[in-house]
Amino acid sequence: MKKLIGILSALLMIIPTFIYGQDVPLTEKKVTTESMENKERKLKEKADDKVRKENTKRTNKYNRSLAMQPKNQIGYITNFTSHPWGGLNFFNHYSQNMGFYIDCRPSGNNLHLNNYTGTASYEGEYTSFNEYLWTSVINIGLSFRISNSRNTVFMMYGGVGSTSTRTYSGYDYYPSGIRYVEDGGVITKANFNFGILRQTDALISMQIGFDSAVPGINIGMGYTWD
Repeated sequence: MKKLIGILSALLMIIPTFIYGQDVPLTEKKVTTESMENKERKLKEKADDKVRKENTKRTNKYNRSLAMQPKNQIGYITNFTSHPWGGLNFFNHYSQNMGFYIDCRPSGNNLHLNNYTGTASYEGEYTSFNEYLWTSVINIGLSFRISNSRNTVFMMYGGVGSTSTRTYSGYDYYPSGIRYVEDGGVITKANFNFGILRQTDALISMQIGFDSAVPGINIGMGYTWD
C-alpha cells in the first residue's frame, strides 16, 4: 500500500511538470512565429516599396524619352510697329536643353507706308529721328528649354544686337501721297532681345518677344525639322 501511495505521489509530481514542460515550447513557438511573420511582412513591404520606386523611375524615364525635344527651325518674325515687313530668324538646337539663334529684320524706308501730316511745308519738317520710320534689327543669342511634353516644347530665348533707323529731313509729294525724304543719317542703338518660343510636333512654331530699342511686340511663326 505504501508502495502504491509512493507511486501515485510521484506521478502527481511528474504530470504537472510534464504538462508545463510541454506548454513552454508551444508558447515560444507561437512567439517565434509571430516575430518571423512580422519580419517577413516588413521585408516584403520594403521589397514592394523598392519595386514601386524602380517602376516609377522606369516609367518617368520612359515618358521623358517620349517627350518632344527642341528642333531646328527657320521662321518669319515681324513687329508691326517698327518694321511691318519683318524678317527671318534661325534657331539651331544643338542639344536637348539649349541652342542659338540669329534674328535679322532689314527694313527700308522706301517700303514704308505713306505718313500724312497736317501741313505740307517741306521747310517746316526737320528732325533727327522719327518713330514713323522703320527700323532694321539684327540679334544673336541663346535659347533654353523650359518645359516639354510629348507634342510640345517651350523655350526661352535672349540675346543682344543692334537697331538702325534712317533719319529724314522732310517730306515730298508722290502720286500716292506725302512721303518722308531721307537725309542720309542713321541712328544706331544697342538692343536686348528676349521672348518665348513654342514648337509642336505639327512642325509649326510660334513665338512672341520684345526688343529694348524699338516699340511694339515681336510675333513670329516658323517651320521646324529634326
